[in-house]
Amino acid sequence: MKNKAIKYWPLAIPLVIVVLDRFAQALAVAIWQTKPLIISSWLDFTFFANKNMAFSLPVAGDWLSWIIAIILLVLGVYFISNWHKFSLWQNLALTSIIIGGISNLLDRVQYGYVIDYIEIRFLTVFNLSDALITGGIIIMLLNLKRSSLNS
Repeated sequence: MKNKAIKYWPLAIPLVIVVLDRFAQALAVAIWQTKPLIISSWLDFTFFANKNMAFSLPVAGDWLSWIIAIILLVLGVYFISNWHKFSLWQNLALTSIIIGGISNLLDRVQYGYVIDYIEIRFLTVFNLSDALITGGIIIMLLNLKRSSLNS
């Protein structure tokens, strides 16, 4: 049992990131909404009410956001019930995607939009949950690529 706990410790990383994300969102609402924190000429922390998809991609509508949320929940239930069938990297990727999606879903339910706060000027505004989702997708794709090379 102890070895399993050690094996799966990296799965705590997405949980820690979501806690940091929720804290940063609170700062965005309370402080950065009226006074952005400017880090450099290209990066700052601000408040942005994102009604679109991750990284403010304008491909969403309310209905599409809810469909994606339902798909995430179904995948989450499947993933949890089949946890033992996946490798550590697959578990890390799926955990990141699902937890990031649930965090953004909580915003949509509570506010009607997702609170984004990391602005890379002339590019996008996003939050740590978006980064978790993207990181999870990258890990999953790299894992699939590695698996296909080994077979």
